[in-house]
Amino acid sequence: MTSQLPLGLRTADVVGAAVTGLLTLPDPARRSPVGRFALRTTVAGFTGATVWVGLGEDPELRTDLARRAGFTAGVVGLAYGAAELGERLDALTQRTLVRWGVRRPRAVMAVAGAGLALVMAVVDRRAENAAAASGTAGAATGEAPDAAPPTH
Repeated sequence: MTSQLPLGLRTADVVGAAVTGLLTLPDPARRSPVGRFALRTTVAGFTGATVWVGLGEDPELRTDLARRAGFTAGVVGLAYGAAELGERLDALTQRTLVRWGVRRPRAVMAVAGAGLALVMAVVDRRAENAAAASGTAGAATGEAPDAAPPTH
């Protein structure tokens, strides 16, 4: 018996949201330089793994390992490059939540991050379903999925 996740979500979507939440819990400002490096490396690695898996779902990129690896490496580099800015925004968000009287700002941020990841996954799955339905409709009428409407 297989269980169906709600809203068309996949197990990977739920796991990714959970990891996003978990990676939001540690406060980078309270880490040593080595600890911040480890956290940045973990976030960049998770981002890279997510991109690699996502690109593997694209039939064109599934077998084009060089392009897939290049794109993934670029995203990992971008994650590292944006880490300091991300940590500043993280600190600003945490300070704002504390100012608003939130007792556990890291937990609120983690839940918000996981929730946002789930919302993005639902939007992505709906877009995939709409594209698949559009392609199926075109196949049923003999048109190519991306065919332009006839002009008269």
